[in-house]
Amino acid sequence: MEHLDLYNRLAAWWPLISPPELYREEARRIAHIVDTHARCRQRSILILGGGGGCLASWLRRRRNVTIADISLPMLQVSRRLNPGCIHVLGDMRTLRLPRRYAAVVIPDSVSYLRTAADIVAAARTALWHCALGGVAVFQPEYVAETFREDRYSAQASDGNSGLTLTRTTSRHPGRENGYYSRFEYVLTSQNGTEQWDEIHEFGLAAIADWLSILERSGFRDVQALRYERADGLPEQVSFFGVRRE
Repeated sequence: MEHLDLYNRLAAWWPLISPPELYREEARRIAHIVDTHARCRQRSILILGGGGGCLASWLRRRRNVTIADISLPMLQVSRRLNPGCIHVLGDMRTLRLPRRYAAVVIPDSVSYLRTAADIVAAARTALWHCALGGVAVFQPEYVAETFREDRYSAQASDGNSGLTLTRTTSRHPGRENGYYSRFEYVLTSQNGTEQWDEIHEFGLAAIADWLSILERSGFRDVQALRYERADGLPEQVSFFGVRRE
């Protein structure tokens, strides 16, 4: 993921292609889970795989937020959007910070974890950073029960250049527990037009597998919450668990 153009060369385009407004409802759902299930006095949140900081821009309105990501260019974008937040360069599978949080959130960046072992590693990172009574929330883009093939496009302009992004998402032909997306880019500037594409690969676990992994990683009171979305996208499933010991 750290080598993909979308999160490196094109990182500055992220708030234009995927603006913060699109994250309002997701942030509201996460805040509700944290407010309802966290049982500790702290009001801090760690976001693992926080990317360009659009989700954090909503969550930081009520809590202190630390944003970690594996892509330095995306963290630089987030710093501009969230100047009061702490930013940390690190991998969600291995990061260990010297503090605990009321909540740890891993948004759809968790979908880049393609094996159960990687998901377990990220879950253990989340558990490590949860204060006693803290809650961890995991928001994969798809689970096996909700996956569907899809295609969409987005366009943006920064006043001097324009970017068109087209994403085509399909089942992975060689892996039952995975899918992939072809991202096609058209970048137009005074110097002309450049076109290229790249493949992003993702993991795809079933709801029961997610619940089992979180329980085996040490979380208690593990649950899956299913949400209908008004934007015509498939139902989303959020997973969460509490650190009891």
